[in-house]
Amino acid sequence: MSDEAFWDANQRFFTERMGQPCCTLAGIARILTQMPGRFAVVVHGEDGCLDCFPHFEGRSVSHFYGSRVSQLDCAAGRTEAVLESCLAAVLAGQDRPELVFVLSSCLMEMIGSDLEGVCRRAARKHGVPVLALRTSGLKIVSQAEYTDWFYGVLAGLGGSRPRRPAAPGALNIVGLPRLEPGPRRELESLLAAAGARLRCSYPLDAGLDDWRSFAAAAAHAVVDSGLYPSFTARLRKLEAPLIPVPLPVGLAPTLRFFRAIARAFAAVPAMDRALAGPAAEARERMRGFARRFGGLRVAVGLRMANFAGASRLAFDGLGELAAFTELGWKPTLLIQGPPEKKARDYFASRLRRLGCRAPALVFAEPGELEHLLGGGRFDAAFMGDHARDYARAAGVPLIGASSLAPFFGGIARNLAVFAAALDGKGKR
Repeated sequence: MSDEAFWDANQRFFTERMGQPCCTLAGIARILTQMPGRFAVVVHGEDGCLDCFPHFEGRSVSHFYGSRVSQLDCAAGRTEAVLESCLAAVLAGQDRPELVFVLSSCLMEMIGSDLEGVCRRAARKHGVPVLALRTSGLKIVSQAEYTDWFYGVLAGLGGSRPRRPAAPGALNIVGLPRLEPGPRRELESLLAAAGARLRCSYPLDAGLDDWRSFAAAAAHAVVDSGLYPSFTARLRKLEAPLIPVPLPVGLAPTLRFFRAIARAFAAVPAMDRALAGPAAEARERMRGFARRFGGLRVAVGLRMANFAGASRLAFDGLGELAAFTELGWKPTLLIQGPPEKKARDYFASRLRRLGCRAPALVFAEPGELEHLLGGGRFDAAFMGDHARDYARAAGVPLIGASSLAPFFGGIARNLAVFAAALDGKGKR
């Protein structure tokens, strides 16, 4: 098979799946830009790979370095020597990192650069762990796949056993959106009713030290544990129980989230008492909102983000759907993917397995959105901000895909976001 035929076949395989394909190197780099800690990231490859990162934002962007391999280095077999020099420069001086991640580019994967050997020698010489992370080269992987693999790498940094016994009730939660102060306080308050205490929310609120001490928890709650088969297999080897939970966006998922944790801590009656007041208040808010904005038709975009966070990947992007259906809204899924029948059939079967009965349309290019959203078909669209111009041209208000907040407090906030976007669409 020719290189071009191999690439086309590989690309078709993944574009026909619900998990959107993505560059492993860029995806892992995106995670690391958001993670605090005293670490460095060396991108081993040509200039072009590192040059694609300036648009990334995060507290650790300044921790990135590039080996900047040239064509002559590749032709002369000097790629390992270039990486050794780069690592020596990164690890020189007093303020050196506690850990170095080395990511390989597609070219380094193709020519078989000895990443592991160089990293082992650098670690021995400088006394600092240097972790070789082989990316997938030109083989396409899904965002869920590289996330699953890399979370396992991070969770293993501190070993498979905690250095000291976990504090009673200490709970790790994996897969939530970034917790602002309000949602964090609400989460901590309700967990206390079950005798649990939030140890850390992974990955978006976790730093290097949090990952190193990942095993020091009494339990691990994971949003859509099926999304991370390798990572959850590692968790099941720990002494702490694994608690599968839904994404707590919307009333019913929020109730299921806290009750699942309460069952693991044998505290269901106490949790039910703590949930009663916030749930009643949320129901009243939702009834009032539905009286004005009930029955709206909303287009929900799937497979449209190159670097989706864990919460957006959950349940193939359907984790937030309850926020709309609980209001009596009628969602239609707009799935970006190949229009061939094989892909459409796969999407349909996957949605059935997930228990989703919403109608779905498949479109190939974002430029088709203006037509799909127009013609009075929809009252609102739930998509990333990059679709805003298409929605505006179609005369449809856009609700940003990253705008929904979790828990009961999130319901009030989400309704306010919906109302602001839908001004003029409500019943008078």
